[in-house]
Amino acid sequence: MADQQDLFLVARLNKLAQGLVPRNLSEALDLLSYCLLNKDMSPNEKHTIKLSASHILCFSGPTATVFARYFDKQSPNIRILFEQAKSHSTYFSTVTGLSEEVRNSIQNLIETTTEELPLRLKIAEKKLQLLEGGHHKSEEMQALDVIEYLVLMMRIKEQRHSTELAFYRVTAHIMDIILSNSS
Repeated sequence: MADQQDLFLVARLNKLAQGLVPRNLSEALDLLSYCLLNKDMSPNEKHTIKLSASHILCFSGPTATVFARYFDKQSPNIRILFEQAKSHSTYFSTVTGLSEEVRNSIQNLIETTTEELPLRLKIAEKKLQLLEGGHHKSEEMQALDVIEYLVLMMRIKEQRHSTELAFYRVTAHIMDIILSNSS
């Protein structure tokens, strides 16, 4: 009896999803989650479903291609919304707590590339400039330290299973960097 109810619910969900035409990004992400559930998922698709079910868009890394393929097949209105979200994803103009100079510097750095090695090289070059200029305790150096650490952690995270404690360690280290110059 329970198996029949489960099959009935699955059939009903399938019928609802077939008629769904997303009107916004949230509905499009729900439909993406449904589409991924109904196939044999690759590891990147498994990560994508976790994000899409939480209504999170990712524009870099291995899940970005899954999102891009899906949104390329959507209506023009949904594609426009996706592209608008993508174009605003790395802007630091709304970040509070950083000076405008540092925000612009970080924005320029991130706009150059999202690939790990070139980004790490750009970070290293900028940090070398700051160190040679005697600005080793500057706000910009702290921001670069945090970004460099996050880039490294993203690569390491892909190589192992992350626990809540692992995420805490990352967050604690970032807080150590941010608070290192405080009294």
